[in-house]
Amino acid sequence: MDAPSDSPPPRRSPIGILKAFFTHHVGLRREGSKLNLVMKADVGPSDKPAAKPAAKSTQPADAKTAQMHADLGALLDAAPNSRTVLKPLASIERKLLRHGALIIPDLPATILQPALRQLDGLAVPPIARGVAELRSLLAEAIALHERLERQEAMNQPISSFHVDHKMEVKDASASDFDRAAAD
Repeated sequence: MDAPSDSPPPRRSPIGILKAFFTHHVGLRREGSKLNLVMKADVGPSDKPAAKPAAKSTQPADAKTAQMHADLGALLDAAPNSRTVLKPLASIERKLLRHGALIIPDLPATILQPALRQLDGLAVPPIARGVAELRSLLAEAIALHERLERQEAMNQPISSFHVDHKMEVKDASASDFDRAAAD
């Protein structure tokens, strides 16, 4: 038999209260082509939750991408909690499945570089063919980003002194001061 507890109930932060409110007390109601946000008490028994969109294909488009996805998945499965810890690499795995290997060069360098480091740290010899191809693809995409950054930097003006509203200041020698004082 449980004894009554004299401790007060745990306090929730304001954000926790708002989160609980919006996750438990708010619902969606479809009226025609519009979705309306309603309080749960207003949601009738005939209302159904909004249907989830149809899932995309769970197989990558081509065999090479399928091999990369399968080998990366096996590599991530071998390490416990790797998908939660190695977020850039897990993101690459999801993008391979959803969009194929052609999406890799379009990803930002902030995803590609950590993913390549994580892949290098996780892969141990002998490296599976799909993982090796993925590593090569990631390295090529990073090199492409670096080339584009260098090209963009070269297109920028070298100096901002080519404008009329700026003045260039440089050190003068003692003889320069003597000549200026003589004039």
